[in-house]
Amino acid sequence: MQSLLTVPSQAVAYYPPDIRAKFPEMFTNTGLSSQKAQYADIEYEFNEKKFLARAAAHAEAGGLKTDLPRGWPKTLNVNVLNHSDEVQHVNSRIQMPFHTDLVCDTIALLTVSCGDGGGDGYIASAWTVYNELAATRPDLINVLAEPNWPFDTNGRDPPFFERALLYFEDGKLLTNFSKRSLVGNVPLSPRSPGIPGLTEAQAEALDALHAIGRRHELKQTMEEGDIRFINNLALMHRRSPYRDSKDNYRHLLRLWLHNPSLCWKLPMDLQLAWERTFRDESRDEKWHFAKIESPDPPSPGPPSPDPTYMCD
Repeated sequence: MQSLLTVPSQAVAYYPPDIRAKFPEMFTNTGLSSQKAQYADIEYEFNEKKFLARAAAHAEAGGLKTDLPRGWPKTLNVNVLNHSDEVQHVNSRIQMPFHTDLVCDTIALLTVSCGDGGGDGYIASAWTVYNELAATRPDLINVLAEPNWPFDTNGRDPPFFERALLYFEDGKLLTNFSKRSLVGNVPLSPRSPGIPGLTEAQAEALDALHAIGRRHELKQTMEEGDIRFINNLALMHRRSPYRDSKDNYRHLLRLWLHNPSLCWKLPMDLQLAWERTFRDESRDEKWHFAKIESPDPPSPGPPSPDPTYMCD
């Protein structure tokens, strides 16, 4: 359900009127509690020390759920084989945690250039992560499946919305979450002030996805010309830090793809998100370009074409 805050009248609407009209049952004005809530201390980058301490505290406290959500399976079988310059520099040094992109069936990536080193990609099967949690910590499956995770809309109206991170739909597990949208990423995109944070249980569950994913991950080295297609509903992905130089920088082209006839059946929450991305004609189409100049002087003959522009 969509939770609404009081926001300035000039705030850009996160969902346009036509999408609100198409999904009326998804929008209820629940408001905010006047009580101060105690949220978990969790950052964008994975902190193993805090994760282990949080897990130990929950285990010691007891009372954790020992059953999975009603109708969810005990095991699943889809395996994975074993812009300022300063902002860009900060981003390159980040150990990006496991996540999925929020609004597509499939991620397509083309490696244009690799930079001076690092930036390897890693994937992990969300189904494998689920199986381990289902066997050892079913309480965390319950937490991940609760529709109360606060996603930041970055200053739009409403300023946040709530939904689950895991769904079991049509016999398939669907995983969809972005840690940046749930906790922010200082200093690149700090969490909007005034919106709810995560509970201690949510923080542990989110870090558990990363910690278990690391144990089962497959490393994908990156070379110029690589093309990758990733099932965004079944595979989590992350990358290692990378190094850029003036003449050699990391450059990927990314496409978010949706095939209505082949896509797994989506729950209402994800239908709404997909609708906003792929069918909202009120949003402006924007392309982010990087200018690529030829290092060679123009050859004799007809005038050279304009410099090539490529999506960044």
